[in-house]
Order: sequence, then C-alpha cells, then structure tokens
Amino acid sequence: MRLALPPLDTHAHVDTSVEPNMLRELRSVVVAVTREPSEWDAALARTDPSTLWAIGVHPGVARALDQFNVAQFRRALAATVFVGEVGLDGRAKNDGARQAEVFNAVRDELLDAPRPVTIHSTAAHGEVLAALQARSVVAPVLHWWRGTPALTTAAAEFGCFFSVNGHEVANPLALDLIPRASVSTETDYPHTRRYDPTATRRGASMQLRHTSKSDGTPTAPAYAANSGTTSARCSPKPVSSIGCPARCSPTSLLPASKADLLVH
Repeated sequence: MRLALPPLDTHAHVDTSVEPNMLRELRSVVVAVTREPSEWDAALARTDPSTLWAIGVHPGVARALDQFNVAQFRRALAATVFVGEVGLDGRAKNDGARQAEVFNAVRDELLDAPRPVTIHSTAAHGEVLAALQARSVVAPVLHWWRGTPALTTAAAEFGCFFSVNGHEVANPLALDLIPRASVSTETDYPHTRRYDPTATRRGASMQLRHTSKSDGTPTAPAYAANSGTTSARCSPKPVSSIGCPARCSPTSLLPASKADLLVH
C-alpha cells in the first residue's frame, strides 16, 4: 500500500504570531523562514507539528544584517533544525561586505552544528556558489535559483539542492540541468505573487516524475501537482517547454486560509 505524503514547501514566509490552527489548515510540511534575528525567539518558541521554523538573516534587509550577532545565532542554532533565509543579494542597496561577513559567519557556525540551509542568491549566483565551495554546509538548498547553465551545472555537481517554485516551472532556467534527486519544492509565498499569478497559497507541492514510453524507455521529466491525496498530471513535454497551467500550479491547491494575511 502506498501512503500519500503531505505536500512539502521548503521555503515560505509565515508571521511568527500566526495561530497554530491556521498552519494545520495548510495540511503541508512547511519550512517557515525568518528574515531577521528579532524574529528568532518567537519562531523557536513555537511547537507546530508540521512547520519547521528556520532562523535566518535575509541579505537584502539592512536591519537584519545590523542585528546579526554570532553569539545569538549560535544559541538559536542549538534550538532549530533548519537555517534560512541567508545568503547574498547583488541587487540590495546595502553593504555587500556586511552581507558576506554575515554569510561567512553563518557557515562557520554550521561547521560544528550542521543544518540544512535555504540560501538566497539573487543577482549573486556566482558569489554564492564560490562561497559554498570555499566553506560548504551539509545540505545547501538554493532557493529560487536563477543562475546561468554553467553555474547551475557546477552547483549540481558540487552537491547543492534546488527548491523550485511555479515561476521556475513556467520560465525554466535550471530545471533541465538539475538531477531529479536534487529538486525540492517551494512557494516562497508571498513574494512569488509578483511573478506567478497563481501563487495564492503556501504549502502546495509539485512532484517531478519521469514518464515512460510503451517499451519502458524513459522520456523527459514531467511535472505533476500534488495536494497530498490527489494529483493532476501536467503535459509530459520536455521541461524547457512546459507552460504549467493553473490547475498544476504548485501554489494553487490549498483551501483559502486567513493565514494568507499573516505574512511579511
């Protein structure tokens, strides 16, 4: 008998004050990332059974970089199982040297306390990969990665994981180059709403499947949306030509919830 697994969202933004029942309504396993150290205490005080609260320092938020303290991070790290959102941002109008300093400090601490890490890399894909190659982490998850084919191949060969959302499926840059075993799903709700009009919920999921011809020969990957109990197949075209319809969006499968309003 095959058991249905709940949808997995490896990167979503959730307010730390959200009511527990609102998270239960999602019926998904969600990695709830934080952006600033000021959120960590509230996040780590939560006991939501299907939500993993991560500690992060968003590189695009100057206030978060100013707040970061290694001793505080070390204490919080002992109480969490996931780190994020951290990384580098080449578009941010803040101190790039401070971004690198914080990202280096985070990776230093993870040498002694390994955790999976969801990593931001907007307009800094080469810099992020170089940083990881210089001082890696146990499970780097490149969130919403949009690097060049050469960087994507190098990151995959290095052992990085990639969390994919509806925007990447509809406008693929990396999917053709990522091993199936290295792909996880994310929504990055609410921020994907600017690029994916069907991104209306956290916690939905896609499944990467390989279809087969009648003789058993595998064809190109296809994507299916999975609500945890049912699935709807998308067109089994090569990934580079998939225009995933709304019914197969990774963010369109869950019932409306007041939790949608409790974001930042």
